[in-house]
Amino acid sequence: MVISKTKNQIISDTELSELLGFLEQIKILKYCLIKKPILFPKIYYGSDLDFVVENKSEFMEIVIDYFEKIDSKYSFKITKKTFSNTHFDIFEDTLLVLRLDIVFNRIDPGTLRIKKNILDNIFKETKVLDFKLNNKVLNIKVPSLNFELLVRSIEYSKFPNKTHHKKFINLHKAHIKNNTKFFNSYFDIEITSIFSKPFFLILIKTVFQRLKTRIKKNLFTNKFFCKLLLKRKKYQIEKLQNIDMGWSSVQVSTSITVPISDINVSIKQGEKILSSKIEDTPHFQFIKEYNNNGSVINTVYTDYLINNFDEFNENNVDEKVKSFIELNNLYKDQNINFEIIVARDKTLFFSKNSNLLDGLHRISIMKYFNVEKVKCYINNFQ
Repeated sequence: MVISKTKNQIISDTELSELLGFLEQIKILKYCLIKKPILFPKIYYGSDLDFVVENKSEFMEIVIDYFEKIDSKYSFKITKKTFSNTHFDIFEDTLLVLRLDIVFNRIDPGTLRIKKNILDNIFKETKVLDFKLNNKVLNIKVPSLNFELLVRSIEYSKFPNKTHHKKFINLHKAHIKNNTKFFNSYFDIEITSIFSKPFFLILIKTVFQRLKTRIKKNLFTNKFFCKLLLKRKKYQIEKLQNIDMGWSSVQVSTSITVPISDINVSIKQGEKILSSKIEDTPHFQFIKEYNNNGSVINTVYTDYLINNFDEFNENNVDEKVKSFIELNNLYKDQNINFEIIVARDKTLFFSKNSNLLDGLHRISIMKYFNVEKVKCYINNFQ
């Protein structure tokens, strides 16, 4: 007798054990399962499992290799592929059995303003969750409670109909209160205020934000519009490429060439992001003193790193300084072309200025060596 499978049925332990067999291979990777289903490891047919991963290519290679090699009834298909998200769908005939929703580079914040990339630190605090299927112990990495609350807050702000995220947050109000410093370092509003607003207000804001994003995407990627408004900035079509920014990867296919003085830069000051002239940044002040004197006594740059970035302290900041000096010497000796990236935003199109997205160290070096005009890649709308 063949049992018909539908989306409202729970996947059997035997079947789920086969579907999740790749967990053993990915344990060496930096990843975690976010928004864990409330009944996990009980999972319904057609459900999503949301993974955030540090290296999407390695993760996908292992998962694809696993499903290609196992002798099973499943087929798979990649049904979505964007700058930060991939859907890996597993089918049995026409039935969607399971979707792996793979997030990398960044988590889309929706209408919320996020001060820093959550994926920069989420993998530092993962823990291993053990569970049983058919008396076999499997394990999967999950984020710390702090990061789970962050992710669910963002998800609820984007999809206020997903009230299970609101319930999860409400269960941990005491934890949030005891860790306000952590949450304030990511959000510019109180995390609990996200859930205190009426449903319809959140929904209206979300719909408006999506409409705004769609309009911006259609406008800022229109070839005629770009050529017309960016002609004064010597707009050029470039070969499509991905540029590693260290903290993320960005896709570019166009560029501008503008006076270096017309590029806006930003620096951190505590939890704030402040605009600055290149010559007023700690980066420029450091490289100026180094090139003028052959050494640096002023600690403004190291103090800036230690006071504004969690990953730097007195024990490791010298490595960052050393790499900055090496970058300077490389440019000085070889006059290499630095990759500078500016944002595809309204400032780019409606102002003589452009907002720097990545390359503050590089542009500080170029400024010191009196470069007047600089080629800047424009990030693709993602």
